[in-house]
Amino acid sequence: MGVTSTAQAQKFDWKSQRGKTISVSVVKSPWSDILQDRLGEFEKLSGINVNLSVLPEQQARQKLAIDFASGGRTVDVFDSSLTVEKARFAQAGWYEPLNKYMVAGKLDPTYRFDDFFTSARTAVKTQDGSIIGLPWKADVQVLYYRKDLFAQAGLKVPTTLDELEAAAAKLHVPGKMYGYAARGLKNANAYTFAFPLQAFGGRWVDGKGNSTVNNAQAVKALNWYSSMLKKFAPPSVISYNWSEVLGLFQQEQLAMFNDGIGFAVQLEDKSMSKVAGKVGYAVLPGRLAPATYNALAMSSRSGNKDAAFLFMQWATNRAFDKFLVEHGVTSPRQSSWTTATNKPLETIPWAKTYFDALKVAKPAFPEVPPVQEMRDTVGIAIVQAIQGAASKPALDQANRDFQSALNSAK
Repeated sequence: MGVTSTAQAQKFDWKSQRGKTISVSVVKSPWSDILQDRLGEFEKLSGINVNLSVLPEQQARQKLAIDFASGGRTVDVFDSSLTVEKARFAQAGWYEPLNKYMVAGKLDPTYRFDDFFTSARTAVKTQDGSIIGLPWKADVQVLYYRKDLFAQAGLKVPTTLDELEAAAAKLHVPGKMYGYAARGLKNANAYTFAFPLQAFGGRWVDGKGNSTVNNAQAVKALNWYSSMLKKFAPPSVISYNWSEVLGLFQQEQLAMFNDGIGFAVQLEDKSMSKVAGKVGYAVLPGRLAPATYNALAMSSRSGNKDAAFLFMQWATNRAFDKFLVEHGVTSPRQSSWTTATNKPLETIPWAKTYFDALKVAKPAFPEVPPVQEMRDTVGIAIVQAIQGAASKPALDQANRDFQSALNSAK
């Protein structure tokens, strides 16, 4: 989205809402730390006062949902986890559509919405074309692997599930080096299960919005996932969230895992990771990249919408975004990951993998209101399969429970 003439471009004024005060709610993260540190720049640029609330994720999201559900008007701008909130918030009418703000005079002519990866632009749109947020984060699953161990064993980076399993088998030394691991804990495990589900051509829901978590593709995916974790992961893997998997890898006890790219910063931190400098990053076999997205969204009940939009575009513009990338925060803008010659950054070890993954990214979860219920019900089936239960009956129960939640949400 651009500006059609110099005259139009001159209409944009950062100080058009000077003297206004807005309330912004964000989740505590490295991104929010930088935002908080640089907030004075926006206030000086715009003359707008910002009351910034920074809370831990669970607390922030619960407070936001309660405020909206009770008809509150205390928030103008909020950090929205699209994976969890998009369908529910859109259905409730809590997002302010941004299309009418993304025009000459209201949008900084240097903003470049088209600079965001296609997958990120798609993620912030509803089916009717409404833009309900400006992307600030796109987290894609990638394959983390020990490149030193691969080199010693003469292994190539796996490009198929069979090659991944063969590499895990070759590197697996029970009790010393686990060949492969991923999240096993109920609910959390649904996220990493999205990889084999996509690999086998499965879907969480069909075109009519009905559950398909027990179809043939899903059963094959769970057979593969549970088999890999039973053969190559620690015996206690059903209690593993991302933190346990990450810790195992950092302590040189794991050869491979799939999870969000955001953990790369911690793996390359020599103060907390024994594998810093030894980590390889690759797009998952099948050129898959299950993704989740966050966006800055505007409350439909905001009384300061023009001021809110100025803040939103400042906090997601190209200059600010480039600064985030330079400080280890993943970003959905293409320009932030390329040099002046349009090549992926070479100064960040995972930059090219992230850039390539975003080109093929697909949402990890469906856009339906009961996403959490889906993660719970499928998560139970995953745990049961890892413990030895047959995949089909476990997924049949998950399908019934998920379909019930879908029916209740209509």
